Amino acid sequence: PEAAKLLAQAVYDAEAGRDDRARAYVLIRLLLVEGQLKHFDQAHSWAQLARATQQRFGGDPEMQGDLLANLSTLEAQQQHFDEALRLLREASEVRERTL
Repeated sequence: PEAAKLLAQAVYDAEAGRDDRARAYVLIRLLLVEGQLKHFDQAHSWAQLARATQQRFGGDPEMQGDLLANLSTLEAQQQHFDEALRLLREASEVRERTL
């Protein structure tokens, strides 16, 4: 729970500083932590916010790959294995394009 609190504070700090890249970066990690805590609804909310934040600054392929990979983990934690595999493949494709 402490990690989630610290990461949430970092999201607020990035918002206050108008740093969308930092905000998206932290949100992507926060969704993974919330998933590990089995706070699945909150994790999905953070993921939506990460996507919206990325859209606002134009996106970043590496960050998009991280988001998709973490969403894959989140889906696997909920035993949604088909969706987890789809997201993992998408993450791999995004990462391959950035090489």
